[in-house]
Amino acid sequence: GTSTTYYTPYNSLFNYSFVQQIYTADEIGVPGTITAIAFNSSDQSDNCNFDIYMKLVSRSSFSSDTDFEPITSADLVYSGTYTITTGWNNFELDAPFAYDGSSNLLIAFHEKTGSYSSKHFYYTSAANMVVCAYSDSYNPTAVGFNPASYSGSKEF
Repeated sequence: GTSTTYYTPYNSLFNYSFVQQIYTADEIGVPGTITAIAFNSSDQSDNCNFDIYMKLVSRSSFSSDTDFEPITSADLVYSGTYTITTGWNNFELDAPFAYDGSSNLLIAFHEKTGSYSSKHFYYTSAANMVVCAYSDSYNPTAVGFNPASYSGSKEF
């Protein structure tokens, strides 16, 4: 895309965020093993601490700011510090992910650095494909995340 946002793949305007995005089977196109994912940033460098989760889902959208997909520790594909730079940022996964070619793919970013940097990433607009929890004080735990009891803010 040509527009930029700070909401996805993680919300960079807050100390902590948990963002879920859906990519449809039509967007992905073919089955295979996913070994890396990349996001295109329009901003300068910054170090961030991430956990990234992937999951096959039947849903094609989110219905509200509390409609998060449940995440388990088995869905974790990347954990570590990454330096975001201007341009494409390629995350080599710790655990390759088997994509079946027919399900939709959920990618969840848990950004837990504890600081913010106002990063912007390029995107293509699609209605109801991203849901986000964020806070400067409360770190949303990805595994077992309960949006009803979360003390921070949520976006849809």
